[in-house]
Amino acid sequence: MAKHPQTRRFRLTPKVMEIGYNYLSADALIQVASPYLSQLANASGESANLTEPVGLEMVYVAQLMTSKYIPVLTPVGMRIPMYCTSSGRAYLSTLPDEQVMAMLE
Repeated sequence: MAKHPQTRRFRLTPKVMEIGYNYLSADALIQVASPYLSQLANASGESANLTEPVGLEMVYVAQLMTSKYIPVLTPVGMRIPMYCTSSGRAYLSTLPDEQVMAMLE
């Protein structure tokens, strides 16, 4: 972060992006899932996304785009409520009913 000398407001610096890229390159889930994302995208002809649960949201952490169809843009870092995504609903389906109800209330 840096403070603007005149307005004295804080702003993010490029260091934030560096931290994000370091996270993405070190995330074991992304490394393990990358070949499967590639296989899925090649087999389906569609873009493939990888999400991770964070709180009540799914965060997009990796994406493999294809050019065969009109892509749906979901940038890496985007957060969407679990119940609004297929990956979130799939994740919720693995949890005990009581835990899901507590999360959704």
